Amino acid sequence: DYPGGGVNWFAASDEVIAYYLDPRNFLNERRIFMFETQSFNSEYHTLEGVSRMLEPTFMSGSPNREQDDIDRGITYAEIFMEAAHTHNINPYFLAARVIQEVGVNRTTIVSGTVEGFEGYYNFYNINATGPEHLIITNGLTRAVNEGWNSEYNAIIGGARFIANSYIAGGQDTHYTQKFNVVRPNYFTHQYMQNIEAPFHESSRVYNNYRNNNLLDKSFVFKIPVFNNMPTRTELPPIGNPNNYLSGILINGEQILGFNPDKTEYTINVPVNTTSVILGATSIVSTASISGRGTLELEDEVTIKNIVVTAENQIKRTYKLNIMKTGDKEININYIMKNSGIEYDDKHIKDISLQIKTNQIIEKIRNQHSDVSVAIHDINNNIKNNQNIGTGDRVTITLGNETKTYTVIVKGDTTGSGDVTILDLLRVQRIILNTSSLSEVFVKAADVNGDGRVTIVDLLRIQKHILGESSIN
Repeated sequence: DYPGGGVNWFAASDEVIAYYLDPRNFLNERRIFMFETQSFNSEYHTLEGVSRMLEPTFMSGSPNREQDDIDRGITYAEIFMEAAHTHNINPYFLAARVIQEVGVNRTTIVSGTVEGFEGYYNFYNINATGPEHLIITNGLTRAVNEGWNSEYNAIIGGARFIANSYIAGGQDTHYTQKFNVVRPNYFTHQYMQNIEAPFHESSRVYNNYRNNNLLDKSFVFKIPVFNNMPTRTELPPIGNPNNYLSGILINGEQILGFNPDKTEYTINVPVNTTSVILGATSIVSTASISGRGTLELEDEVTIKNIVVTAENQIKRTYKLNIMKTGDKEININYIMKNSGIEYDDKHIKDISLQIKTNQIIEKIRNQHSDVSVAIHDINNNIKNNQNIGTGDRVTITLGNETKTYTVIVKGDTTGSGDVTILDLLRVQRIILNTSSLSEVFVKAADVNGDGRVTIVDLLRIQKHILGESSIN
């Protein structure tokens, strides 16, 4: 299903599937019982054995009479034995399957109290599949359809379903009910999603045989033998194997058509794009991601891999083919880049002295006919064909996008767009730390651009006023 994962469950990797599918890994005294045939044998399938198997679970006694319409005083163990006799099934297998499916402490699907399904039970989780929020609903809908309106009926009826749907078709071991290698369509008719289910169920069955001193009896095992097997199969290193991404972002936007299973994408960007910012998020926090960050696009096609490394060090690579194609992307940033005006995210800067506002407006408007430009002074008065000065705000609008830049003119600490004796006095006060000018005017006082306002800046302004040199 969805390649997600949580604290206790993950999508199985190829290595994990290969390991649990390989019978050679389980040919030992305990695990071999995943290959035991599930037919009933009265010699060693006993009521006492089933009772011992159920002792540490909620099924150690009798069903709750208030939730069960069967009033015969029978125990859970007796119900399993009846199911075994009726359908010729190993009762230890049935008990192990129920414990595997609903746990030792009773899950919701066997509570009999689910709203809308009161008094119905599904001990084997039959049809309890689908999206997480529908699992219980789907399982109990099957219980209603089957008439499993008591714990007795649910255990007996579920055993009948397994006998008819699996055992009768040759899937008569724990192993083949998980891995259908015995009947068409192969690998599609599996009982449960948990890939470790036969591993755990076989341990419970073995423990029961051992506790009842039955290991010296004769057993029948059906062990598949496969052709063209590798020398060995191994589990990957310990850790969460989830190495899927939940999303890939270009400049903060999710790419179209993203699917965690899909590992290659072609992404078109405007032909004038010089770089993009790649982002990616993993489904689980235990995975690490490489390949994120700013990517320079120097060629027509740029190939970039984003590699996700799971906690168990298994890697998954997502390949991005980023192609420059189509029309140029016209936005305010593109217009400013091509206007010849120096700027950053907040400021228009390095403007020469005595430049008129209309000259700035014309440079910007020449880049696109639909762009609008307005220039206001620090008192919010619109400026038209006046000197552009420090502190003026240039507002540019293109379609739904609007940006405002604050102007910095070197040497102009008054906003006049020129340099006068007043600017000299203001720079003196900045040097003496007696000035209260805002940041933008202090930046204008840094005439030589070294990041500080010093006596050197004062001398350059003085020489400009005296006509000995000019501030460029």
